[in-house]
Amino acid sequence: MKDTRRGTRRRQLEPQQRAALLDAAADEFLVHGFDGASVQSIARAVGITKSKLFYYYDSKEDLYAEVLDVVLDELLAATSQAPAAASADAFWQRFRQTLGEVAAVSETNPRGMALAATLYRRGGEAPSYLRLLGRLHSWVRNWLAHGRRLGAVRADVPIALLDNLVTGALAQVDRALIEAREPEAVGVAMVSTLVEQREFGKVSMDAMQDGLCAVAESALRPVVSCQTLAELRFADDETPTVVNGDMQVAEGVAQEVVLENARALDPAPALYTHGFQKITAPIKVAVGISDLDARGCYGQVSSALEGLLGVHKALVFDHTIRRSVPGAGERPTTHLAHIDYGQEAGERRLRELLPSEAEAWSSAGFALVNLWLSLDGVIHSQPLALAQIDSIEPADIVPVTVDYGQRQGHIGYLRHRTTQRWYWFPYLHPTEALLFLTYSSRAPAAGLWSCPHTAFEAPNAPPEAQGYRASIEFRAALRFKKGAEL
Repeated sequence: MKDTRRGTRRRQLEPQQRAALLDAAADEFLVHGFDGASVQSIARAVGITKSKLFYYYDSKEDLYAEVLDVVLDELLAATSQAPAAASADAFWQRFRQTLGEVAAVSETNPRGMALAATLYRRGGEAPSYLRLLGRLHSWVRNWLAHGRRLGAVRADVPIALLDNLVTGALAQVDRALIEAREPEAVGVAMVSTLVEQREFGKVSMDAMQDGLCAVAESALRPVVSCQTLAELRFADDETPTVVNGDMQVAEGVAQEVVLENARALDPAPALYTHGFQKITAPIKVAVGISDLDARGCYGQVSSALEGLLGVHKALVFDHTIRRSVPGAGERPTTHLAHIDYGQEAGERRLRELLPSEAEAWSSAGFALVNLWLSLDGVIHSQPLALAQIDSIEPADIVPVTVDYGQRQGHIGYLRHRTTQRWYWFPYLHPTEALLFLTYSSRAPAAGLWSCPHTAFEAPNAPPEAQGYRASIEFRAALRFKKGAEL
């Protein structure tokens, strides 16, 4: 039985003593292999007795495992110097860089490579191999989980399966590189030969890296088709036409709808043609943003929208924080297709906001828009579905009165019709934002003035993210330039 007290005793070793002991053990294992290595020789090399060595270590296997841990520590240290990737593209760039950094460490550490060769030569299910593999599995699982949060790693396959795929590939590449470099001799001669053959080894390493990158990216990247089927909820004859301020309505009818991947559209969707577009997020918002902090962002968002859209004036006037489980002052996600303003409500809202300037804004032409951002990583679950504005007919809208207590608002719920065209942006990142029309005084030819939208359960959401979303939306009024074409 393993003596757990040895872990405490081992920590009594001075760093220099531990380094000398592990260095001597590495030399012994390199020259004689695991089976031929003598614990007595290792103890003698550092001036202690065999019994003293076993005071610190459970067995020769335990000592061998720690020698190998040092090798893995050096390799993993090369992967942890740079900050974690902040986007899906950066994740895969960092993956390639990491392989290069690990390769560089291997190139300058032929002794470590030779020690790894002794591990593979033992074969089987040696405890030391399983311990090393367990550490590698832990690192890979954490790496995959981070990639999945960024939308860089597919969510339709369990992480455990992806972990086995990656860890197995890494082990096979490692083994192949060692076998490509390793002469017949073992030990010190092998180390010197590895140094001499570094250029040959580098060519082999480059080829292995390229192959591993290709396999990993093709196997791990999310597979998102140009179309997907999802269930959206629509108004029916039983849907109430007076609701309270959170607009949560249990009634409605579920309808399976084809959603097109808006990222695949060429040209990309634009605000005044489709009714929505994706932009670079003008601000970075924290997951725990307060109502007061959000209000402090209004000026920055207004300036960004003026620059992006070329309007005469942009004025952010409101915001909503939504969470699957809302806190005080927050709202839940809304799962019924709707528009934010009824046919006359946009003009009415403008007069409420800017009573002295409303006539000038209305004369020049104006729009109300919603800027929608994630608060907590990539949106996996409950993203937005958006309808192309000119695929909706005014007859599809059911007028609804919203009682906010201090005032009444007027929105519209949407009835389903097969000619409606629906889109979504899979894996929306916090560095991205959705901008969509909630009212336009210059309605498209079809006559609809607002872009229908709704939350839905994405079919590609990983199990650990299902049912969760945190987002913020800023509402802004845009005054067009006089006579400007949209």
